[in-house]
Amino acid sequence: MIEYCRYNGANIVQADTDGIILQHENLDGLHAALQRDSPKWVDIDLEASYDWVWIYKRKNYLTCINGKIKAVGLLRKRGKCELYRRFLKHLPVVYLEHEIEGCRKFKDSIVQALKNHEIPLELLIESKKITNYKDPNVNDKIATALKAEPGDYVKYFRYDKIEEYITPKKKEKKTRKVYGYCRANDTTHTYSADYYINEIIKFKKGKTRDKNKEGWYYSFENSIVDPINETSSGEEL
Repeated sequence: MIEYCRYNGANIVQADTDGIILQHENLDGLHAALQRDSPKWVDIDLEASYDWVWIYKRKNYLTCINGKIKAVGLLRKRGKCELYRRFLKHLPVVYLEHEIEGCRKFKDSIVQALKNHEIPLELLIESKKITNYKDPNVNDKIATALKAEPGDYVKYFRYDKIEEYITPKKKEKKTRKVYGYCRANDTTHTYSADYYINEIIKFKKGKTRDKNKEGWYYSFENSIVDPINETSSGEEL
């Protein structure tokens, strides 16, 4: 199906087992031809027509229809903090209006606000259900730090914590900064600006082809966000 669409002039934006997001100047014609040439038992549905699509990671993307942004993948996970969702949803909007330089300024403003602890804590709260897996190491850090039991639904944030450790070779005692877990209603700690900058703003866990560039910058630079103009449209089959 992918090769058929490409052969007929489509630009494949995202493809997986669930469907294909593509661009084509005559989608209705392509859809009709694809249905005609497919086996009789295969029914191909045209689900939506998008204003724009931003794919920042495989199977993780944003779509926009009439100004309404829909998230697919990580952004739909309830456990993610609100700042994460808001930041990623707003980035493509900034890009369409101000391009890369606008994104840099937007990112820098969030970074500075985190460093100054101006971001409200409620936007940084994460959540997770402690599950009773057979593997004792699964969820062990969160469950232990928060003294949670299997079945508990915990809300927490990350804070800077200094811990001691022994070097493996010289067996010397040293200290290092780690990111601890703290329950959402605990007022004895403040959130770690470094943690949220690394995990949210810089896409630390995201994969890019250029290790020297942040994930969000790479995706925009290579036009994975594709604003819709008068001669093209992002569609999902």
